[in-house]
Parts: sequence; structure tokens; C-alpha cells
Amino acid sequence: MGKIEQNKADKRKRLLESLNESIIKRGIADTSIDEICDQAGIAKGTFYLYYRNKEALVRELTLQRSRQLLQEAFDSTSGPASSSAGFVERVISMAGFMIDRMDQDHDLLKVVRRDFTWPITAEDFLHSDDPLINSIHQAVQEYSQKSSQDSAAVFLKLFSLLNMIATSAYSSIIDGFPTDIGHLKPYLFEIIRSSL
Repeated sequence: MGKIEQNKADKRKRLLESLNESIIKRGIADTSIDEICDQAGIAKGTFYLYYRNKEALVRELTLQRSRQLLQEAFDSTSGPASSSAGFVERVISMAGFMIDRMDQDHDLLKVVRRDFTWPITAEDFLHSDDPLINSIHQAVQEYSQKSSQDSAAVFLKLFSLLNMIATSAYSSIIDGFPTDIGHLKPYLFEIIRSSL
């Protein structure tokens, strides 16, 4: 990476870090572009070279944190102890990890909010060079063959289930609704089993 590209990457990183800190302290609604730029040490005009508006920056941060959470959840189910576990139990383990991680890290919840999203497009899922996405794609393909389900249908279910888990965890952990997360978890796991 050349010096110009590195400089651009550093500025983006500083903007993302500044936004992350501001969200944790004040929330998204109370965070302004001026504050983000001041904290990052970047001129406001420079901000607009990288992002159309605050929402675009928020989207990038959400994608980044969602990907990190998805990677951690996937990694937590890898290895010898879980290799014999079936796909459904692996998804439940991933969901359990995500719930526990969000319950322990309310700062993560403040950033991801109800907007947990997969860091890919439909095209990326089929033709990605990202090792995480390729590993998930392979697991979906293997399970679809074993279960005689269409792989696209399995992915859509997995996508929907993990998004539902994140949204439900947010409501339960932050709002205490409809119940606390400890009581909600078994119901979420039951939904995963019956859906896959």
C-alpha cells in the first residue's frame, strides 16, 4: 500500500474510532459530524471526501463491528470440540456466543444496536475471497446436501435467524423486553432448531 492509500486508510480508521467512542458516550442521535471530525483530528471537508453523510459512516462502523462479532461467533464453534457437532447445533452455539458477547459488552450493543448485519452482499456470498464468508458458505453447502435443502434457502434462514437473534438480544438486554435474556435464550434456540 502506497503512502497516499495508507494516509486515506488512517483517516478512515480515525473517523470510525471517533464515531465508535461518541456512540458509546452519547449515542448516535447526539453525535454530530463536527464532533466526530474534531475528535479524529480531521477537517470536516475531508470527512466528505470519504463519506456522504453521518449515516454512511455509521453503516461502515456497523458492518465492521457486525463482521467482527460474526467472526468471533464462528471461531468459537471451530475446532475439535465442535467439529462433530451438526450444523444446527453449530448455529445455536454461534447464536449463544453472540448473545453472551452482547450481554457482556453493552458498548458493542450501543454500536450494533438493532442493526446487526452481515458484512456481505448476495454476490459476495457466492464469490468472496473472505475466509469467514467462504467457511460459512462451505458449511451451508454441506448442510444443504445432508438435509436435502436448497443451499440458498439454508443461507436465507441462517441470515434471518442470526439477525433475529441480534435484534431480540438487544431488546431483551437493553429494554428487558419481553423478558431478560436468560429466559429468552431457550426460546431463541428452539426457533433455530425448528427453522433449520
